[in-house]
Amino acid sequence: IPASLLVMLISLSAWQLDWYHDGSWKFSDAYMYCAIITNCSQVWAMYCLVLFYHALHDELKPIRPFGKFLSVKLVVFFTYWQSLAIGIMQTVEGEGGVLDEMQDAIKGEGDAVSNFDDEFDPPGFTQHEANFGIS
Repeated sequence: IPASLLVMLISLSAWQLDWYHDGSWKFSDAYMYCAIITNCSQVWAMYCLVLFYHALHDELKPIRPFGKFLSVKLVVFFTYWQSLAIGIMQTVEGEGGVLDEMQDAIKGEGDAVSNFDDEFDPPGFTQHEANFGIS
């Protein structure tokens, strides 16, 4: 949560000063730094979860929490990485690429593609069903 608040403050301040452009990977733009901070926060959260599980493995054994922890963190972690990857593809692909060709069919192509994929392919969902007993 502290990292999210920091990213929010940086992005709002930079946006006000016209230094924030979503998907811009220039060193002079705040988007790259916000992405780095968010990435570090996500990796740290996964690391802390592993430490927590390792320290309390015996006490938590009766409720078998590993799958539950893993499924929740995977959904959060991979959803973030998916949006980041789509943004990078848009930047690298440039003008006239496949995403530009889809622009007429899908407005705001990166967000639409990301939302479409989120609906059908959350990486931890099958694990979530197995661990939480959703039928």
